[in-house]
Amino acid sequence: MDNTNPLEAFFEDNAICKACVNRWKVETDNSAGLPPESKRPRSDAAAAAEAPPSSAVCPLCLGLAQNNSTHVFEVDLTPPSLIFNPDKTSNEDNVTKDASSVSQPQPQLQVFKSFPSLSEALQALREVWDFDSYALEVSLPAVFAVRGQAAWWAAQPHLLRAGTAAEGTVPGYLTSRATVRDVREALRHQYACHLGELLGKGPDQESTMRLSFGCRLSSQVENEAQWLAPPPPKMGRKKRLLNKRRGQDGSKNAYVAPLPLLSSPTIVSKLATMSKQEFMDKCPQSAVLLSRPLAISNKRTHSDANDSSTAAVGGLSSNSMISPNVVAVVTISPYRLPQYIGGRYIKLERGLPNSPWFDFNGERKGSSSVQEEIAKIVLPGLDADGYTFMSSGREDIDVRMLGNGRPFALEIKNMRASMPSVETAAALEKSSILANSGVEIRNLRPLDPKSIALLKDGEQEKRKSYAAVCWVPRAMTRDDYEKINALGKECDVELEQWTPLRVLHRRPNLCRPRAVHDMTAESLPELPRGYFLLRLTTAAGTYVKEFVHGDRGRTRPCIKDILECDSAECVYLDVTGVDHDF
Repeated sequence: MDNTNPLEAFFEDNAICKACVNRWKVETDNSAGLPPESKRPRSDAAAAAEAPPSSAVCPLCLGLAQNNSTHVFEVDLTPPSLIFNPDKTSNEDNVTKDASSVSQPQPQLQVFKSFPSLSEALQALREVWDFDSYALEVSLPAVFAVRGQAAWWAAQPHLLRAGTAAEGTVPGYLTSRATVRDVREALRHQYACHLGELLGKGPDQESTMRLSFGCRLSSQVENEAQWLAPPPPKMGRKKRLLNKRRGQDGSKNAYVAPLPLLSSPTIVSKLATMSKQEFMDKCPQSAVLLSRPLAISNKRTHSDANDSSTAAVGGLSSNSMISPNVVAVVTISPYRLPQYIGGRYIKLERGLPNSPWFDFNGERKGSSSVQEEIAKIVLPGLDADGYTFMSSGREDIDVRMLGNGRPFALEIKNMRASMPSVETAAALEKSSILANSGVEIRNLRPLDPKSIALLKDGEQEKRKSYAAVCWVPRAMTRDDYEKINALGKECDVELEQWTPLRVLHRRPNLCRPRAVHDMTAESLPELPRGYFLLRLTTAAGTYVKEFVHGDRGRTRPCIKDILECDSAECVYLDVTGVDHDF
């Protein structure tokens, strides 16, 4: 009498691996997947030793969870996109070029390298990426969910025969599709164990460094799930021709064919709600019959010669199936979430805009910019794909930033190096002084997202102090100084400022209430009569130049009106302080 469990016989007949069988079992400490050999219980190690040979690829995990050599590891080792040339903007020939002359992220061809083992792949990855902690991500094509659902329907008769008459259950096995663990979770557990062993540390899901595991299969296997994809948008003949032309000229508006679907809870739920008949009618026969997956080349630019339609996709006993050398390519895509570093900058020279500035004709304003000078110091050693410069407000191109400096931050995208240490940050600050570029960095340090939010909030809430050399077309009298000083000491001077004429082309014409909190006037005996020094503290967003000359009546009150002069001009302006707790 044959006492073989029908369900176990089903697993054996279909060459389903030990790790996938464990996903169908009632959960134990070791049922989520196969951990490393050294940490397996004796029973699992023995089972792994008796597992089918590497040529018998599991039709559910497609070999990914098996302890065999049917897949290779492919690591994304694409070099940094940000190619920064410190001398690029210092050349006079570059001053009049368009925006392309500024050092910007340059698209890089993706570089993938294959390795026969995970340990070798990680060794190559660590040579490019510097990290102490990492978070693990696993994403798989939707074909895994399709094959899992197909296996569930195929196993139903065996579940019924193996169940007890009294309870209709199979001892030790799960009998609900919703409780069978997803292959992605099994692989996550398995890779976490292997990574912990190889790197000496398990994953930390709070880490900003991410190791994203995926896989690449033959196109025939991946296409088994394309019937779940939404239909492409309907287009008329003119629309199709237009998209074809867009694709030829490289337009970003060109229609792009959808990528292979990724497995997700939505896909799994959609499959689970289908009736058996509906699933069988729509699902390809290769998935329904749990056919062996075909081999693919382990080269990135691989040929699909093995995916010929003449290959058998029928039952498990087909002799025409290609014996695979590589069934799946496990892809490892490292990336890092945006990192922030910042401090305060001092701008000692006039003629430097806050960011690269080009006029309507593509002519550059200024030889460089604050953004570029800071980036030249901070970025070269970080091997990043790009950056974004942020500051708490900005000064005009002809205004210096003195005093304690203006808060700034760099959002560094996908950097491969680690964040600079305290010693390195101090060395970078010193380098900014020695560079003699007109921009110096102070208090450089890593920043967290809360600091970035504080930086942005300060744009509207901070107070700023100024020193302005002003001129009026007559000699300043004692009464003039007393009038300004008395007005500045009494209370805040409330202003009504319409958008200045000089920025009206890029900002809406609105009246904005502003305030001058403190104001004093001092004589400048070394300069001709009519010149004086105006010191003032204002609310964020106050246009100081317009407060001096009135902007043709668009700012009231103004120094011109207070002194009852025909005109007044702000000759030089310096920001002497930014009152911002950053």
